[in-house]
Amino acid sequence: MAGTLPDGFPPGSQSDEAIIALVLDGDTERFGELVSRHAQRVYRVGLSWFRDHDEAEDLVQEVFVKAYTKLSSFRGGSRFSTWLLRIAYNTATTGKVRRRVHERVEEGATMDLRAGVEDELLAKERAREVREALTFLTPEQAICVELCFYQDLQYSEISKITGFPVNTVKSHVFRAKRMLRERLSMGA
Repeated sequence: MAGTLPDGFPPGSQSDEAIIALVLDGDTERFGELVSRHAQRVYRVGLSWFRDHDEAEDLVQEVFVKAYTKLSSFRGGSRFSTWLLRIAYNTATTGKVRRRVHERVEEGATMDLRAGVEDELLAKERAREVREALTFLTPEQAICVELCFYQDLQYSEISKITGFPVNTVKSHVFRAKRMLRERLSMGA
């Protein structure tokens, strides 16, 4: 339903589509609301792609400049976030800096305060092992894993973003999980 807000938007907020319409009608200041809503998602794609804070921030800026200049081409056939992440993916893959993709594991995950120091050290070691194993993914697998597990997108949305057929997305995710399982079991 047009104008319906996804979970996590404050009551009284306007939908992305409504804000886009206002921006296209000349209220260009409203574009900042779209940036505020979606910058973190684009940043996470950049971080998974480049594994560098500065590169990820540069990607965010470049993506939003492109999105602003191409805003009139957004047709609403998919969610704005899907369209935006497609721009992010294309920008990252065609950018000047091409690096092997390194997936990251969120650090600072909430831990039970009652957990002992030993449990915390084991968790940090396991996170390091997962981070290390993720560096062995192909760039295609890594971006699919990022979008699937960290961005919580459906295979069909990942397909729209990457241009990979849905079955290829499923295959990349399946192979990445299998490789990670094998690598992590070797270290266990």
